Amino acid sequence: MSQCLRKKKDDGYDKEKLMSCVVVAPNSPYKDHLEYVSNEMKRLGPPRLRAIWLRRLGVWFAAEGSHRIAVAHRDGIVPVLIDITGHGATVQRNGMDTTMSADELKEWLVSDRNAPRYIFDTVVIEREGDKVDGEE
Repeated sequence: MSQCLRKKKDDGYDKEKLMSCVVVAPNSPYKDHLEYVSNEMKRLGPPRLRAIWLRRLGVWFAAEGSHRIAVAHRDGIVPVLIDITGHGATVQRNGMDTTMSADELKEWLVSDRNAPRYIFDTVVIEREGDKVDGEE
């Protein structure tokens, strides 16, 4: 049984028991870039990735971080997903920053049927705008 830990305002967590925590990456990672990303994550900590939840599919779609999510999965690191469901976002698309509405973002992330899918035992979910540890 997997769990998604949803961060609460009091710095505790609500556990959401799920059969699995599936995270779909926006793109396939370049294999030759993974070790660099792994070294950076050792220095910076677990990845924090903006993602949207699709209830009907039961998966999280990451809006960024194809390499970070691949390394987290490979190395057993628990990722932090920032829930931007229903919000627009500026994302990297074809090497350029592109601002998308919530609907455009959802359409873009769901459209790639070949996007890599990773199954985690645990992920931490935060709402956009939640205070990060150490921030004032």
